[in-house]
Amino acid sequence: MIFFLRSSILFILILLVQSGYAQFEKNSVRNTSIEYEKDLIADTTANYLKIMLCGDLIHKSQLLKKYGQSSPGKYSYRSWFRQVKPLFFYPDYVVGSLRSFFPNRGNVSTFPNSAPDEFLAELDYTGFNVLMMSNADALTDREYLNQMTLKKMNYSDIFRVGSYRDSSDKKSNFPLVLEKKDMRIAFLNYSCDSLLLDLPSHQVNFFEIDSVRKDVKKARDTMMAEFVIAYIDWAKNDSLKLTKVAELLNMGIDVIIGTGNGEAFTNADLLAYSDGTLKLHIDNIGYFNAESNERARDKSAVIEVVLKKDKATKKVTTHDMGFIPIWTLMDNDRYAVLPISNIEEKYIEDINLNIIQYSAMKIALTDMRFAFFDKIPELHYDYNDRIVENVEQTSFIRKTLMREQDKINEVVKNSALDEYVSLFGSKPPSHGSLDIPYEDIWGMYPKKAMKFNNECIRDTTEIYGEKDELSPRGVLNVKANHRIYTRERVKVLTAREKFIIDSTRKYNDRFIVVDSIAELKKMLKKKKQDSMRRRDSLFQASLNPNYKSSYNPEPEIYKAPEYKPVPKSGVYTQAETNRNEDNIPVKNIEEYFLVQMFTLSSKKPVDLDKFPYLNGYEIRYEEGFYRYYIGKTNSKLLAIELLKSIRSKGHPDAMLVKYTNGIRTAVKTNF
Repeated sequence: MIFFLRSSILFILILLVQSGYAQFEKNSVRNTSIEYEKDLIADTTANYLKIMLCGDLIHKSQLLKKYGQSSPGKYSYRSWFRQVKPLFFYPDYVVGSLRSFFPNRGNVSTFPNSAPDEFLAELDYTGFNVLMMSNADALTDREYLNQMTLKKMNYSDIFRVGSYRDSSDKKSNFPLVLEKKDMRIAFLNYSCDSLLLDLPSHQVNFFEIDSVRKDVKKARDTMMAEFVIAYIDWAKNDSLKLTKVAELLNMGIDVIIGTGNGEAFTNADLLAYSDGTLKLHIDNIGYFNAESNERARDKSAVIEVVLKKDKATKKVTTHDMGFIPIWTLMDNDRYAVLPISNIEEKYIEDINLNIIQYSAMKIALTDMRFAFFDKIPELHYDYNDRIVENVEQTSFIRKTLMREQDKINEVVKNSALDEYVSLFGSKPPSHGSLDIPYEDIWGMYPKKAMKFNNECIRDTTEIYGEKDELSPRGVLNVKANHRIYTRERVKVLTAREKFIIDSTRKYNDRFIVVDSIAELKKMLKKKKQDSMRRRDSLFQASLNPNYKSSYNPEPEIYKAPEYKPVPKSGVYTQAETNRNEDNIPVKNIEEYFLVQMFTLSSKKPVDLDKFPYLNGYEIRYEEGFYRYYIGKTNSKLLAIELLKSIRSKGHPDAMLVKYTNGIRTAVKTNF
C-alpha cells in the first residue's frame, strides 16, 4: 500500500513537471525571421522601426596579447562578433553600453579597461550605432583620456550618450533624439557610480530623479520623441533601483535597461498600462561579451523592440518585443559571442564546443528562458555558417565593387567606340559624355536630390553643429539646443541606396576625392559653353573684319575639397628596383601614378596627428634618399586631383610621379 502511494505521488509529480515544462516551451516559442520580415515589408499602411538593445561591451588590457597580430601594435577582433553580426543587418538602431576607453597606442596596455582603436572599429563594423558611456569603466579621472576617447568616436558613425566634451556639447547632444522612418526615439543614459563624482556634471550624466524628469519632459514635449529608452548604470545600488523603477516608467520612459551590476543577466519585468502600452524593465542585462565563463557572469540577451507607426493616425505603438539569448565562449584559443539558439538548433556547426562548454551554455539558456517566462518570447534568426561566410564576402565586395566599376565602364566604352569606328571610319563627335570617367552606365551612383534654400536639414560632416544632422544611413540627429523644434520628413533609404552610399564613401576616402564626378561634369559643361562662344566669335569675325569679340574667359580657380581624416596608418615598402632576390617577387604594375610629398636623407615617420590627410603614405628608398608617396592609382586624372588637394593643404613642393615597369619619371603639371 505504501509502495503504491509513493508511486502515485511520484507519477503525479512527473506529470506536473512535464505540464509546466510544456507550458514553458509553448510560451517560449521562437519566431523565424523570414516570415516575420515578410509581414513587415508587405504592410503598406504603417512604418516599422527595429531596435536591438545589447548589454555591456567590455575590453580588458590582458586580452591585447591574445589578439595581437604578427606585426607589433596591430590587433584583430574579427572573431569576437562574427556569429552575431547577421543579427544586426536589419535593425535601424543597435544599442550597447560601452565599458572601455581608447587611449593612445603607448598607453593602451597601462589601464585595465583600455582598448585599442581596432576594438572601436570592430564595434562599428559589427553594426553598433548608439553607445552608452555614462559609467566608471568608460570614463576616467584623467580628462585628456576622456577627450581622446570622444575624439576617436567622432570619427566613427556611432552616436554617443552619457559622455560629453564640455557644457556646449552636452547642451546640443542630450537628450539624444534620433529620427528614422518618421519616428523619433530618445536615448538617455545615467550613472549612479560614486567613482564619477570627481568629474564635472557637464561631462557625465549623474542619476538624479529631478534631472531625469526634466530630460524626459524635454524629449517628449519639446523634441517630440515618441519612444524613450534609458540605460541606467545602477552600480549595485539595489535599494535605489527598487524604489525608482516604477517612478521612471510612470514619468514617460518606455524601456529601462539596467547595467553595472558586475554580473550576468538577472531578471526582466513587463508592465501593461491602462492605455494599452507595454513597458519593459531589465534588472541587469549583463555583459554582451562576458569576461569569464562563470555562470554568474556569462549570460546575456539582446532585446529586440519593433515599433509601428500608422501612416493614417500617426500613432506609434509597440508592435513586438522579444529576446535573443547570448553566451560568450572564452577559452585559450577563442573569444566569441554566440547566439545560443543557433548553436542549440545546430545551424552553426563549426564551433566544436566540448561537453563542459556546451553544458554551461545550456544552463545559461535555461536561466534566461525562465527569466523571460510569460513576458516576451524568444526570437530565433535562421542563419548558418555558410551564410555568415557569405556575409564576410559581401562586406569585401562592398569595398571593392566601386573600384571595379570604372574598369567595366572603360571596357564598354572602348568596345562601343571600336564598333563606331569600324562602321563609319572615324571617331564620333565629342559631346562630353565620353570624356567623363566612371560613366554611370549601370546606374550605380545615386541621383542627387534637389535642395531648396529653406531646407533646414543638411548632410554635413561636421561633428558639432546647431542644425539637425542627416547621416548617410538616413538617421536624423535632432539637436537638443534648438530654439524651434520641427519634424522634417527624412527619406527612408532602400538597401540598394545604402549600399551605393557606403561604397561611394569608402571609395572616396581611399583616394581623397570628394564628388570628383560632379566637378568634372561641371568643368566639361563650362568648356563646352566656352567652345561654342569661341566658335561663334570666329564665325562673326569671318563675316566682318572689324568685329570685336566679347569672348573673354575667366581663369579657373580651384577650391580643394574638404577632407575628413580616417584612422591612421602608415606603410613602409622598399622600392621594387632595390628589392633583394631572396624576397618574395612582387608583380610590377605596368603603369601607375603616385604623389610625392617629401624627400629626406633619413627615414622618419610622418606625424599623422599633424598631417591626418597623409594616412596610408608609403616610403621608398631610391637613389640614396627616402621618398614619401601617397595615392597609388592607374588614373592620371585621379592622381592630379590628389596632387591639387595635397598642395592646397600646405605642400607646394608636392609633385606627380609616374612608374612604368618600375622606372620612375616625373610628370609635368600646368598648375
